[in-house]
Amino acid sequence: MPGLGIFYLKEIPAYIDQENNALVAPTQEIIFSGDQEEPSPAFYRYISLHEQVNEIAARDSLRAFSEKVRQDAATETGALLEGLGILREEAEGYFVFYPVERTELQPSLALSETLTRELSRAMQAENAADEVTQRPFDRHWWIYALALGLLGAGAVFYYYYTTA
Repeated sequence: MPGLGIFYLKEIPAYIDQENNALVAPTQEIIFSGDQEEPSPAFYRYISLHEQVNEIAARDSLRAFSEKVRQDAATETGALLEGLGILREEAEGYFVFYPVERTELQPSLALSETLTRELSRAMQAENAADEVTQRPFDRHWWIYALALGLLGAGAVFYYYYTTA
């Protein structure tokens, strides 16, 4: 939103809650960043197509909406953004976003203690296996690059030496 900041969705992956013996479903969280970036032309194009107006009208409409939100945010109750939350200006130019409580679309799945331990152990083993398989290449990538470079140089040298 011009002059205010950026709203975006943060993906939160599923995880095992060992304390409550539950598998918590993945979810999303709405985040507000006070970065003052001008929206891209593609964003204005999207608004103009969605609202069936030209891009100049879309830009003016968004700026007017942003200004209204800015004015409402300066009040004691803040600006209510339907479905998102409340944006409040705490200090001059400093906005704080209070997201609405999200209802869980997928409830947590209750697990037995044994299954929770087994899943945790399996996930740790999988992560450890991923680290082991990645480490040799990660640490010694330059050896592989040097070997490939030498092979390439040898092939070029052999080609020119045998054809000359």
